[in-house]
Amino acid sequence: AWSNYLLSTPTSSLSYFLQVELYGGANSLINTPLSNATAFPFRDSLFVLQLYASSASGQPPYPFEDGYAFLEGMVEVITGSMEAEGVSAEDIGAYANYIDPTLVGWQDAYYKGNYERLVQLQKVSIS
Repeated sequence: AWSNYLLSTPTSSLSYFLQVELYGGANSLINTPLSNATAFPFRDSLFVLQLYASSASGQPPYPFEDGYAFLEGMVEVITGSMEAEGVSAEDIGAYANYIDPTLVGWQDAYYKGNYERLVQLQKVSIS
């Protein structure tokens, strides 16, 4: 599905790439802390994907509408394929160090069940 998307979606105004980072797995120290021990809950993930797009020339202006539409389409294809394989939508997250200013439901996507505790910690640290 992903390769079909890339082959069938026009990208003449864009340059793009996908970075795959091997992240976890059974022997990874990343998943040693419990998922609620830190702000980041997705420690049992096998890998992290980073999607990038820029103007075709690499120079401003960034083609915002085309760029985000293309990246969002890639995300939909990838997450849709994961859900079709039985991965629940709530277990598909986002990495807080790769901020997406258009992400809907970012509290759950970045922090899953840890967000409310982070809010409480922030209140304590401010007072």
